[in-house]
Amino acid sequence: MAVGYVFAGVAMICLGMYSNQWVIIGLVAATGFFLFGAQAVMNNFQAMSYQTEVRGTGVGVAIALNRVGGILGPFLIGVLHSIHPAPKYTFFALAAALFLAAVTVSFARRNMVSTDSAPDSLAQLQH
Repeated sequence: MAVGYVFAGVAMICLGMYSNQWVIIGLVAATGFFLFGAQAVMNNFQAMSYQTEVRGTGVGVAIALNRVGGILGPFLIGVLHSIHPAPKYTFFALAAALFLAAVTVSFARRNMVSTDSAPDSLAQLQH
């Protein structure tokens, strides 16, 4: 996911720099490919981040926060666009958010719940 976010961020920066129609079409396709590819595994990543007992609650809260972001995102982009009307600033801000997501996912990976605990739990149930 982190690699997908980084490549989407690079494509987003390029979107702010180029004006050729065909280049922009390719960059939009690349941005969509990498961004939606990374987002597609986000729910699974979140599920693996929680212990079994709280997994449903953790994923539910994460999805709820995602919806809040979906509501606030267009508002914040509008505010940013009113401050700096040039589209490149909007693309640069979105790229910064993607790079932040890549860093966050990279560090969160280190704190994930170990899958080695499942055999221990099974062994405890058998005794």
